[in-house]
Amino acid sequence: MKTDALDNDFTALLKSAALNTSETPEHGVADSPDSPATRALNEVTSPERVERRIWRNTFAIIILAIIFASLFANLKFTLSLFVGSALSLVNFKWLHASIKDVLTASDGKRPPGTMLLFIVRWILVGAVVYGLHLTGYFDIVAMLAGLFAPALAVMIEAGYVTYKTITQPGEHN
Repeated sequence: MKTDALDNDFTALLKSAALNTSETPEHGVADSPDSPATRALNEVTSPERVERRIWRNTFAIIILAIIFASLFANLKFTLSLFVGSALSLVNFKWLHASIKDVLTASDGKRPPGTMLLFIVRWILVGAVVYGLHLTGYFDIVAMLAGLFAPALAVMIEAGYVTYKTITQPGEHN
């Protein structure tokens, strides 16, 4: 089917981006693996370090947002922001586990039910947000703002990696 081909292309793209960090689109293969520029770039772009920085940045964003909300907004907004942030952390971990399963599949095919899990994950998060909003005790805008904490953390990480890549000494600049 057409969706299977798209899913396989998407999986191949994810594997390529995550597992082949020594390749650069402009020059094919980066400097030798032992060069200082390549080691420094790999330290910045290693998946474990990127994941740790995104997770740390997400918590920092959530903490700062809740502090500002507690100072400048009402209790309903602050509590809603906290709930949305908590949902974003659960959602992020669930997404991470799904992507890890896709990338570690040894046969090159995505595990069964992967696409369904992506859809179910968002339906569940949306249902929880909507259900809490219906109670009248939670502000939907604040919950949605809390859900965007990981997206902001990823944007910060993208800026950081871009900056480090541009300022790294070496031929790949």
